[in-house]
Amino acid sequence: MLLQCLKQAQWPDENAILTLPGITKSHKYVGLFYSLQSLFSVPTENLDRNLPREVYFLCTFSNRQFFNVLAAIPRLDVRAARTERGTLLIQVKRLNPGYTDRNLVYAPRFPKPQQESWFVLAADEAEEKVLALQRVTMPKIASVELEIPSEGSQNQSS
Repeated sequence: MLLQCLKQAQWPDENAILTLPGITKSHKYVGLFYSLQSLFSVPTENLDRNLPREVYFLCTFSNRQFFNVLAAIPRLDVRAARTERGTLLIQVKRLNPGYTDRNLVYAPRFPKPQQESWFVLAADEAEEKVLALQRVTMPKIASVELEIPSEGSQNQSS
């Protein structure tokens, strides 16, 4: 969350819709849609009719930048399974194309191009403990095998 906030120049409690080109805090989308997920449920032609002039200008003259960025917001399929060795195998698959073919993210306020990456985090919610953490970069599919400490080794280290 912190890295996303830095790269998008946005506070964590702000509406994620503000990351889209041409959308400002005063735009009606910020009040109408509480999340990017709710924005995805609206047909594109309905969005197109209600765009502010600034966004419409971007869409007309910048290769439809608003819709390109919207379409590139990651939709992921995440699967987890325990292996025979007791590790946790996580597979993350991107269901839609990225913003660029080089796996770069849309971050216009960041001074240099940034590659899309994710953090895979395994936690014990009941104990409020992080069990494993690994950074993953992925063009389409990534698999991560996390070593999860057994209950006995956790109790010994406490």
